[in-house]
Amino acid sequence: MELVNIDTVEMLLQIPLAPEGNYRLMADIDLDGAVWKPFDFNGTLDGNGKSIYNFRIIADGSGNQGFFGCVGEKGTVKDLTLKNLSLVVDANAVAAGAVAGVNRGKIENCTVGADAPYVATPRGNRNALTGYCDDSTIYADRTSAAVGAVAGINAGVIIGAVSYLRLLGKPQELCAQNTGTAEGLYRDVSRRTELLPRSAIDMRKEIVAHMETQGNFRWIPAKDMAFTSAYTGSYKIYEKNQVHYGLPYTQKNGSVERARVCLTEDDYVADWVPEYSDASPLSRGSEAAPWDVYMGNDCSGAVYWSWQRVCPSIEFGYTGDIVPTEENQKLYGVLPLGDYRADTLLTDEVIRVNTPERITECYTRLLLGDAIVMRDPGYGHIRLVARDPMVMRRQDGTIDIDASYVPTHEHGVGKGSSGRLSTWQLDARYTFRDLLDTHYIPITNRDLVTGAAAPVQIQAEGIDAPFRGQVRTNYRIISTTVELEHMQTGERFKSVEFTALDKDRFKESPKQDGYARSTIRCVELSDHLENLRDIPAGEYTYTVSVQLSTGNRYIVRQGSYIS
Repeated sequence: MELVNIDTVEMLLQIPLAPEGNYRLMADIDLDGAVWKPFDFNGTLDGNGKSIYNFRIIADGSGNQGFFGCVGEKGTVKDLTLKNLSLVVDANAVAAGAVAGVNRGKIENCTVGADAPYVATPRGNRNALTGYCDDSTIYADRTSAAVGAVAGINAGVIIGAVSYLRLLGKPQELCAQNTGTAEGLYRDVSRRTELLPRSAIDMRKEIVAHMETQGNFRWIPAKDMAFTSAYTGSYKIYEKNQVHYGLPYTQKNGSVERARVCLTEDDYVADWVPEYSDASPLSRGSEAAPWDVYMGNDCSGAVYWSWQRVCPSIEFGYTGDIVPTEENQKLYGVLPLGDYRADTLLTDEVIRVNTPERITECYTRLLLGDAIVMRDPGYGHIRLVARDPMVMRRQDGTIDIDASYVPTHEHGVGKGSSGRLSTWQLDARYTFRDLLDTHYIPITNRDLVTGAAAPVQIQAEGIDAPFRGQVRTNYRIISTTVELEHMQTGERFKSVEFTALDKDRFKESPKQDGYARSTIRCVELSDHLENLRDIPAGEYTYTVSVQLSTGNRYIVRQGSYIS
């Protein structure tokens, strides 16, 4: 039979008139939101690697719904991509699938719900995956029809099929009834963030948004800056006049709010070392200072600050705190995600004891805002889950660990995003195999499990003057501020103290003091006295306020004061 090349919508619409013909796509075809009515097909359609996209499938009354109602025994559909499609299964439907309601012929190397090909390309430990999922859906609530991703009923051959569409209201599988051969992968969306309560979704979005704010922070060194590692003695150089993105990789000292006060109007920064720090003279005398005292954070600090936007139950300092052993769960608020146990801080051992298969299934429970962590004897790292994982299963339900991946944001990888000068990697994608091979386990925290942000609690104790007493909160305190106004002259004075850097924390051996535990929730106001010691005598009104890790500022106490 003569081969008919198709490159327009008009030519595509001729196929139902001759459903036993021999066709080949020569161009991608946009149906522009049109309704496509299924029809039985017993010819050959060679997709030629092209796409048919942007259409809705509406029942034709035959009981079989899909791009084709039924692919007959002589029918073949190959190398075709169907994307940006929607199919609402009729209550009277018998079978439904994106390619065909029923397949009695051959469906080969067809992809639905994404650009094709959609394959993993190794790039170090990170996989760059080509192709992008769209919002293609089959909605099949309250129907007894056999509904599958590619075909509802398969009595023929399906090989090399890949489905990224959302199959809603039905179990996730390539085909619901299979008496033939069905080989391929389908996207499992049985667990996803959008199924959570609105409050829980908002929490998770806030976490990820703050991680992105930290990673996209723009700054320009006014001089060369060299940070020395507390462990290796190596240097990280930030070059003068070069645009950098993301808080510097240091040791958990800096919030975004603290870093912003270091910037000039044109995003230049002279120094990341607070003036009161013991390292300030060191940095002025040379171009290098210990990284523990620079403003910025490390991998766990980045996740800490993001979780602390809405999750005050966490208390961790470094990756050794984050592995969810029973002790760490009690002390630091971290929890295992899934049914595995962590009886050691070494995550390779956790995976071995629980089995890679169990940990793999636990990866599928990750949602936006959760995290993955690894720890070996000399190194640890944590990544925030930036979007829900892509979980790809075979027809038998087993997970394909090469096609499944977790999208992450992370700090300290030294690669940078989109070629930028940065120690941050935003929107990385790691396959499940990558994560198993590099010993990552999935974690969450108590507040994300409850699904509701804890209300802010602030206690003011013994504040009978702007310099006396203390403030306690359940969230991390970023800074305290004392503002004075002279009652007679109207003259104003202001003192701001940041808590991001403990004044007495820096030591020769940071591991001995549990280095960089950024868990300050109680502060003394006495630090402000030095800043305001020389104000003129007189009667003042004062306001004491705190800025918390939520990003908000709260007034703690107002009153009058005589200097």
